Amino acid sequence: MAVEKVGTSRVHVLPVHESQDASRALGAIATASLEAELAQLQAEIAAFVSMPPERTATLTRRLEAFAALRERAKLYRGVLAITVTEA
Repeated sequence: MAVEKVGTSRVHVLPVHESQDASRALGAIATASLEAELAQLQAEIAAFVSMPPERTATLTRRLEAFAALRERAKLYRGVLAITVTEA
């Protein structure tokens, strides 16, 4: 819920040039984003296990989103040298 997240946002200052600080900042942003999306998908899939959706397409779309997230994590790992703890 958007209201619950009020005041929890982070602001990162990114240097314009390539540096260790920029890499760390980008890595932190990417990691936080991926881990938040992963947690949301894991919760949805766990709910599907206990109460399967009526339409198979619903679960299929969520599994496709999980696969896309995994691919994005691989890309970030290669580009930013970061890893997600539960990918």
